[in-house]
Amino acid sequence: DARPPLEHRTSGVRGRGAS
Repeated sequence: DARPPLEHRTSGVRGRGAS
């Protein structure tokens, strides 16, 4: 997982899911 902590780890998207 190399994604910025937008909403930390959500489902498995680029950090955009449903916090």
